[in-house]
Amino acid sequence: LGEMLDEMCTDNSLLWSEYQVPADCAGWVHAFVSVAASLPACVMLCDVSLSSTPMVHVNTECSKMLGFSKADLLGRNLCSLLSPQQGSDSAEPVVLDALNRGIECYARATISRSDGRRISNLLVVQPVRDWTGVVRFCIAMPFEILANVKRERWMSRVTG
Repeated sequence: LGEMLDEMCTDNSLLWSEYQVPADCAGWVHAFVSVAASLPACVMLCDVSLSSTPMVHVNTECSKMLGFSKADLLGRNLCSLLSPQQGSDSAEPVVLDALNRGIECYARATISRSDGRRISNLLVVQPVRDWTGVVRFCIAMPFEILANVKRERWMSRVTG
Protein backbone atom coordinates (compact mmCIF):
# COMPACT_ATOMS: atom_id res chain seq x y z
CA LEU A 1 0.00 0.00 0.00
CA GLY A 2 2.86 2.36 0.82
CA GLU A 3 4.40 1.89 -2.63
CA MET A 4 1.05 2.60 -4.30
CA LEU A 5 0.67 5.78 -2.26
CA ASP A 6 4.21 6.90 -3.14
CA GLU A 7 3.51 6.25 -6.83
CA MET A 8 0.20 8.14 -6.68
CA CYS A 9 1.91 11.12 -5.01
CA THR A 10 4.40 11.46 -7.85
CA ASP A 11 2.03 10.91 -10.79
CA ASN A 12 1.41 14.31 -12.37
CA SER A 13 -0.41 13.01 -15.46
CA LEU A 14 -3.76 14.40 -14.26
CA LEU A 15 -2.34 17.87 -13.59
CA TRP A 16 -1.37 20.93 -15.65
CA SER A 17 2.05 20.13 -17.15
CA GLU A 18 3.58 23.44 -15.99
CA TYR A 19 2.38 23.03 -12.40
CA GLN A 20 4.81 22.33 -9.60
CA VAL A 21 2.85 20.53 -6.89
CA PRO A 22 3.71 22.04 -3.49
CA ALA A 23 5.55 19.38 -1.48
CA ASP A 24 3.50 20.03 1.66
CA CYS A 25 0.23 19.41 -0.22
CA ALA A 26 1.32 16.74 -2.71
CA GLY A 27 -0.44 13.84 -1.01
CA TRP A 28 -3.75 15.67 -0.82
CA VAL A 29 -3.52 17.07 -4.38
CA HIS A 30 -2.77 13.70 -5.94
CA ALA A 31 -5.42 11.88 -3.89
CA PHE A 32 -8.03 14.50 -4.80
CA VAL A 33 -7.33 14.52 -8.54
CA SER A 34 -7.27 10.72 -8.71
CA VAL A 35 -10.86 10.73 -7.38
CA ALA A 36 -12.07 13.87 -9.22
CA ALA A 37 -10.87 12.52 -12.57
CA SER A 38 -13.63 9.91 -12.62
CA LEU A 39 -16.53 11.92 -11.20
CA PRO A 40 -19.59 12.34 -13.48
CA ALA A 41 -19.69 16.12 -12.94
CA CYS A 42 -17.41 18.96 -14.00
CA VAL A 43 -14.69 19.39 -11.34
CA MET A 44 -11.86 21.94 -11.41
CA LEU A 45 -9.03 22.35 -8.91
CA CYS A 46 -7.37 25.77 -8.75
CA ASP A 47 -4.26 26.79 -6.83
CA VAL A 48 -5.18 30.11 -5.20
CA SER A 49 -1.68 30.54 -3.76
CA LEU A 50 -0.47 31.41 -7.28
CA SER A 51 -1.14 34.92 -8.55
CA SER A 52 -3.17 33.82 -11.56
CA THR A 53 -5.22 31.20 -9.64
CA PRO A 54 -4.73 28.67 -12.45
CA MET A 55 -6.81 25.57 -12.95
CA VAL A 56 -4.31 22.80 -12.21
CA HIS A 57 -6.78 19.93 -12.74
CA VAL A 58 -9.94 19.60 -14.79
CA ASN A 59 -11.69 16.31 -15.31
CA THR A 60 -13.09 14.83 -18.52
CA GLU A 61 -16.59 16.12 -17.75
CA CYS A 62 -15.25 19.70 -17.89
CA SER A 63 -14.00 19.10 -21.41
CA LYS A 64 -17.36 17.65 -22.41
CA MET A 65 -19.39 20.44 -20.80
CA LEU A 66 -17.25 23.32 -22.03
CA GLY A 67 -16.11 21.93 -25.37
CA PHE A 68 -12.45 22.70 -24.68
CA SER A 69 -9.66 20.16 -24.44
CA LYS A 70 -8.07 19.69 -21.03
CA ALA A 71 -4.89 21.26 -22.42
CA ASP A 72 -6.85 24.39 -23.38
CA LEU A 73 -8.38 24.65 -19.89
CA LEU A 74 -5.40 23.85 -17.69
CA GLY A 75 -3.43 26.89 -16.58
CA ARG A 76 -6.30 29.28 -17.26
CA ASN A 77 -7.69 31.51 -14.53
CA LEU A 78 -11.01 30.24 -13.21
CA CYS A 79 -12.65 33.68 -13.28
CA SER A 80 -11.59 34.39 -16.85
CA LEU A 81 -13.33 31.19 -17.90
CA LEU A 82 -16.47 31.81 -15.89
CA SER A 83 -16.92 35.44 -16.83
CA PRO A 84 -15.49 35.88 -20.31
CA GLN A 85 -17.46 39.10 -20.73
CA GLN A 86 -17.82 41.50 -17.83
CA GLY A 87 -21.36 42.47 -17.03
CA SER A 88 -24.04 42.52 -14.41
CA ASP A 89 -24.33 38.72 -14.52
CA SER A 90 -20.62 38.18 -13.91
CA ALA A 91 -19.83 35.64 -11.20
CA GLU A 92 -16.29 36.96 -10.86
CA PRO A 93 -16.89 39.46 -8.00
CA VAL A 94 -18.79 36.84 -5.99
CA VAL A 95 -16.09 34.20 -6.47
CA LEU A 96 -13.21 36.57 -5.71
CA ASP A 97 -14.92 37.89 -2.58
CA ALA A 98 -15.59 34.37 -1.32
CA LEU A 99 -12.01 33.26 -1.95
CA ASN A 100 -10.61 36.37 -0.26
CA ARG A 101 -12.81 35.66 2.76
CA GLY A 102 -12.09 31.91 2.67
CA ILE A 103 -15.73 30.87 2.41
CA GLU A 104 -17.69 28.71 -0.01
CA CYS A 105 -19.90 30.36 -2.57
CA TYR A 106 -22.74 29.59 -4.91
CA ALA A 107 -23.23 31.89 -7.88
CA ARG A 108 -25.09 31.92 -11.16
CA ALA A 109 -22.46 32.06 -13.88
CA THR A 110 -22.55 32.27 -17.66
CA ILE A 111 -19.84 30.29 -19.41
CA SER A 112 -18.94 30.57 -23.08
CA ARG A 113 -18.24 27.18 -24.62
CA SER A 114 -15.55 26.70 -27.26
CA ASP A 115 -18.27 26.85 -29.95
CA GLY A 116 -19.42 30.27 -28.67
CA ARG A 117 -22.65 29.00 -27.14
CA ARG A 118 -23.27 30.55 -23.73
CA ILE A 119 -24.51 28.25 -20.99
CA SER A 120 -26.01 29.21 -17.67
CA ASN A 121 -24.62 27.47 -14.59
CA LEU A 122 -24.82 27.24 -10.86
CA LEU A 123 -21.19 27.58 -9.82
CA VAL A 124 -20.14 26.05 -6.52
CA VAL A 125 -16.71 27.09 -5.22
CA GLN A 126 -15.27 25.49 -2.09
CA PRO A 127 -12.01 26.79 -0.58
CA VAL A 128 -9.51 24.19 0.66
CA ARG A 129 -7.23 25.13 3.56
CA ASP A 130 -3.80 23.70 4.20
CA TRP A 131 -2.63 22.39 7.56
CA THR A 132 -1.90 25.95 8.74
CA GLY A 133 -5.42 27.16 7.97
CA VAL A 134 -4.46 29.15 4.87
CA VAL A 135 -6.66 28.80 1.77
CA ARG A 136 -4.40 27.13 -0.81
CA PHE A 137 -6.82 25.67 -3.32
CA CYS A 138 -10.40 25.90 -4.42
CA ILE A 139 -12.63 23.26 -5.91
CA ALA A 140 -15.00 24.67 -8.50
CA MET A 141 -17.97 22.77 -9.87
CA PRO A 142 -20.27 24.40 -12.44
CA PHE A 143 -23.64 22.70 -12.90
CA GLU A 144 -25.47 23.58 -16.09
CA ILE A 145 -28.95 24.98 -15.51
CA LEU A 146 -31.18 22.98 -17.82
CA ALA A 147 -34.85 22.82 -18.73
CA ASN A 148 -36.78 20.14 -16.80
CA VAL A 149 -36.62 17.49 -19.54
CA LYS A 150 -32.90 17.96 -20.05
CA ARG A 151 -32.33 18.07 -16.27
CA GLU A 152 -34.08 14.73 -15.80
CA ARG A 153 -31.99 13.19 -18.58
CA TRP A 154 -28.81 14.62 -17.03
CA MET A 155 -29.73 13.39 -13.54
CA SER A 156 -30.39 9.88 -14.84
CA ARG A 157 -26.97 9.92 -16.53
CA VAL A 158 -25.23 11.17 -13.39
CA THR A 159 -27.02 8.84 -10.99
CA GLY A 160 -26.80 5.85 -13.30
